[in-house]
Amino acid sequence: MNASRNCNIDILKAVAMILVVAQHAWSMLDLDKAELGLLCFSYQAIVTIGVPLFVFASGVLLLSREIEPLTLFFKKRLKRLLIPFLLFSIVVYAVSLFIGAYAWWDGSMQMAITKFIPLLLTGEINVFFWFVYMLLCLYFITPILQRALHQLSKSDLQLILSAWAIGLLLKQFYPAFALNDYISAIWKYLGVYISGYYVFKYCVGKQQYCYIGAISLFLLYVANVLTNCSITLIFPLTAIAIGLICLNLNVATDNSITKIVTNISRYSYTIYLTHILLIRFIYMFTEQYFGAMTNFVPLLITLPIVAIIYVACNVYSKIKILPNYIVGIG
Repeated sequence: MNASRNCNIDILKAVAMILVVAQHAWSMLDLDKAELGLLCFSYQAIVTIGVPLFVFASGVLLLSREIEPLTLFFKKRLKRLLIPFLLFSIVVYAVSLFIGAYAWWDGSMQMAITKFIPLLLTGEINVFFWFVYMLLCLYFITPILQRALHQLSKSDLQLILSAWAIGLLLKQFYPAFALNDYISAIWKYLGVYISGYYVFKYCVGKQQYCYIGAISLFLLYVANVLTNCSITLIFPLTAIAIGLICLNLNVATDNSITKIVTNISRYSYTIYLTHILLIRFIYMFTEQYFGAMTNFVPLLITLPIVAIIYVACNVYSKIKILPNYIVGIG
């Protein structure tokens, strides 16, 4: 295992990835409906933390590192983000055409090729790939954020994060404050991104932070369920609480479980880009047999899905026909 890796960050990314798979396995069965009551909100209160948790981990990894020249920064990140994204978008698009997901397609290959780029740019090839576009936006502002944050004191950061939290609350209770959907989305994740930097810099290395994170996680989860998951701010705060726990765990780095977690972290982007197809494939042939078990299916299949893609990534890494970054392996 690479000695330069931070096992706590790997745990953070692995947890985030498992939650993302669980969320999509749940939503693709249409179980994310308010009329399902307490069961829905109990599930939603934890699985929807996956994306904010990934953003938090990205803040830890990117904002905390030494400042790099712009050309080097974008060369390293964009090829690892965009090449796998383009590859798997082509695969998803081809499968969608094959199964008749596009009513406009008449079998013309020229039409399929012509439509690909517009559909890719508008996020219509796979709605779940929106996360990649959001990451791309974060990457473009990261060099500016790095230079700014490294000049700020702890109290300055606390003021910024307080303003972010207040802004989220104002947006929810006074919708006009959001200005538009794009600013609203950026604002939601920007605070989590900066929080990753803040926690990694100021809240790591003391066991008490792990306990604070655990207590906060419990209280936030209960509050989320009791409010029917209606308060937007609770979700990013829950992600920050999980991050606080993961970054302060006393992790043994020389056992097989840690190695598996590290590999899940390395494969996380590949898992993200491929798990939707696998879930759809499983549901296509098995949904008719779920019956009374439907509500529990997402919990039952999440780890097997991660395991299947894990094995595939492991095999690919050993074959070494092409560089790992081609398929998103970090």
